[in-house]
Amino acid sequence: MVEIMKLREMNADMKKELDLIKEGNKQMNRDMKKYEDKLKEINKKEGSDVNKGKSEQLEAINLQNKEFQENIEEMDRRWKEREVELVSTVTKRILEELAEREEKERRKNNVVVFNITESRKESNQEGEREDRNLCMDLFREKLRVEDAEIEQIFRLERREEGKIRPLTVKLSKVGAKWELIKKAKYLKEEEDHRLKRI
Repeated sequence: MVEIMKLREMNADMKKELDLIKEGNKQMNRDMKKYEDKLKEINKKEGSDVNKGKSEQLEAINLQNKEFQENIEEMDRRWKEREVELVSTVTKRILEELAEREEKERRKNNVVVFNITESRKESNQEGEREDRNLCMDLFREKLRVEDAEIEQIFRLERREEGKIRPLTVKLSKVGAKWELIKKAKYLKEEEDHRLKRI
């Protein structure tokens, strides 16, 4: 976010400079118009060769002024391109950060449990029900976390013969997640060898 603020400040400074240059150019155009009008008036009155030289000088100044105007227009075009690029970059970063925050928020109540034996049942619903019952028993009976309410439960990865897939459990309260994590170390002291591996 600090980088974005710096880029915005730089952009604002560049815009101010460009506005000053544009204003200077407008003033220069007004002055040139006055000189042209005076020169035309003098040429009408005198009609001399001296005015011819001044007219050539005025044309050279006009040419420089035109080049200056073109440079300003090019700077303006570049500034607008940079502004669009900056807005695009800032928007992209903000969206990425929002997506990351949403993902963290979505997963903040999740806990991943390893080595819980998978159901042999073919139906996903029956397997999920069995996983839910095993986890509820583990959380409430073995780890004694009473407020561990399961909102959602699912296995990670694809089913492979002989491999136990990790189980993701989304709890209703983040406090229950941290209490489970704190008490998980006590599973190593369990007499049931299946629970020691969890």
